[in-house]
Amino acid sequence: MAAEVSKTDSLSAVLETDLRLLSAETRRSEGFTSWLTGPDFPQIKEAAERGVLKLRSVTGKSADSAETVQKSKELLKPFILACESKNTKLASIALISFQKLLANDSVSDEGVQTIIGGLEQVEKMHDEGVQLKMLQTALTLLQSPVHAHLEDSIRDVLSICFRLLGNSRNSDSVVSTASATVRQAVALVFDHISLTPELMQQQAPERSGAGPESPRDGPEGFSSGSANAALKLLDDLCLMAGGAECAWLKAAPLPKTFVLELLDFVLAENAAVFRGSPVFEHALLSRVCHLLLAQLHDLLDPTLEGNGQH
Repeated sequence: MAAEVSKTDSLSAVLETDLRLLSAETRRSEGFTSWLTGPDFPQIKEAAERGVLKLRSVTGKSADSAETVQKSKELLKPFILACESKNTKLASIALISFQKLLANDSVSDEGVQTIIGGLEQVEKMHDEGVQLKMLQTALTLLQSPVHAHLEDSIRDVLSICFRLLGNSRNSDSVVSTASATVRQAVALVFDHISLTPELMQQQAPERSGAGPESPRDGPEGFSSGSANAALKLLDDLCLMAGGAECAWLKAAPLPKTFVLELLDFVLAENAAVFRGSPVFEHALLSRVCHLLLAQLHDLLDPTLEGNGQH
């Protein structure tokens, strides 16, 4: 318990430093003039000061202080306001603080969605430094097994990464980092799958026709959000590889070659999942195999305008 309190106090000290930095950064300029004119962002300054007081009220009290930090909306509010400010320096401080909170599993499920809202705000800034920090934050969130069950959160974070990769206006540095991040993110989604009895016993849906099953026709769903997310991600990768729009991700399709490489990686690294789960095995046969046959058909008959939708 003492170790738990010490860990929380250490994180609290780091967050207090970030909040004070955020408060100081709201000044219009350095020097005496700024103290006369007041802060540019009074709401952020006030929220940051309230956050400091909140941290001080729980620091060193008990092991329950960890839960207090995790559930406190007051601690996230100044950082969310910083994201909404569209100020590069403030947004950068906020993103770094998000990473610290997520890395220490100090964010509630509700807080995760709040942070994703902040990421979606700074996505509109199109600043290279901010975008790179966004990708780091997204990866930190996906790395946490604590939040691996949040299907909607996984979709939203993946969508941000996919959009940053697909935006032609972004710098080469952002695109290159986003490409690596998407690969890691996809791997993490499948890494979080556990072959539970439910996953191994749930049967695949029966085919309702003679034609190929649409990737949009999924199973009723698992109780595991991570397994649902992985299955829906697989569906969308198949759709993108066939030139269609995503059904689950909130992003435009990526280049076919890149998506096929992702599919190749998923299949090579997750054989146990596809062998151990009837639903994933069914997805392999009905979606991936159909996609590959369609692609081969187009290659063998180049006179057709094949896009994988056969």
